[in-house]
Amino acid sequence: MVSADVKVVYETPLRVFAALPQNTSVEFCDYLFPDETLVDSANRFRDLVGIEVDENGIDESAEHVPSKLRTYFYGCFFSNFTDNVNTI
Repeated sequence: MVSADVKVVYETPLRVFAALPQNTSVEFCDYLFPDETLVDSANRFRDLVGIEVDENGIDESAEHVPSKLRTYFYGCFFSNFTDNVNTI
């Protein structure tokens, strides 16, 4: 159990997109967790959808992960993220 005074931050996955090779207007999305790379996403596109995509064909610009140095959390800007919150 987490006490009320402990701040917990969960890193959400980053949404990435890849287009069908023969039709660039159709895109599929995947979610990259902090411990994953674009290679992991390319492998999932191949395994789940059957399209071959290399890392350069994956668009990761749709969403942005906030900078840990400028994270706004419970009304305060933390200058040093890891010193002020516990991450799980």
